[in-house]
Amino acid sequence: MGPLATSILSSTILVVIVLAVHVFIYKIMNRPREWIRALFFALGFGTANFINEFFGITGLTKYAVLVGIALPFFYVGQYFQNRINRPAA
Repeated sequence: MGPLATSILSSTILVVIVLAVHVFIYKIMNRPREWIRALFFALGFGTANFINEFFGITGLTKYAVLVGIALPFFYVGQYFQNRINRPAA
């Protein structure tokens, strides 16, 4: 397998694991719509992991890429979650 396929595979596995853990936690907390935020966070985390793996980024830069990509995805997910949870006027 080449570096692209390896990066895609590891990122996909990471997205599934992060999403499953978040959904499990939100089920325990009895919050039915938290999966929206978890989905966006998992996608951001997977995207950051893909960039780190594909370009071979290591050290402190790896964490800067992770925070710089995953955090905005998390807040976009929170925005959409609040839009869906908003009661009708």
